[in-house]
Amino acid sequence: MSTDPVYIAVGIPGGIVVDPDEVGAALTGVVRHAGEVVFVEAKDYRLWTTLLTPTVMSADRHEDLSRAGHDVSGAITRLCDLGLVLAIDSWSGAGTSLHSLRPLPLGFAVGNVGDDPLNFQLRASTLPGDGAVDLDAVENMICWEFDGAVSLGRAVSTVTGRIPNVNVDVVSSVAIVSC
Repeated sequence: MSTDPVYIAVGIPGGIVVDPDEVGAALTGVVRHAGEVVFVEAKDYRLWTTLLTPTVMSADRHEDLSRAGHDVSGAITRLCDLGLVLAIDSWSGAGTSLHSLRPLPLGFAVGNVGDDPLNFQLRASTLPGDGAVDLDAVENMICWEFDGAVSLGRAVSTVTGRIPNVNVDVVSSVAIVSC
């Protein structure tokens, strides 16, 4: 892994809201996290939505986001303090943090590719290009578990229980990369 940290938004977006009863009320971002609703400043929410796609925060990326009007360092600090952003500085420490996440499905369709029973395709309008990602059988089994109700660790446990003699570390690695 590079020396640049990777930031991943945690939670479910709730959008931007304003209190209709308060004159001149500021816009506020809403994130559902761990069963709770968390309110953040609108400018922090905008950066948080950018981090829904895991982002390597290189100096160039930091500069690009800053030019777009984001207070990158301050927002990331505030969002990390709220538990809404996961900061990964090394893969050795990432496993524990990632296994507590409850991934949500991005794809609306998963099916076999052609006549090959071991290759699958995930399609979603949120994916770049034609909106398709090719998956092998293990990646597909992991995606089946992504319903937002179970942790990544629980999904790995379920998948390893279905495949005889599979190495749990291999499934964990696949799950971390797939998520």
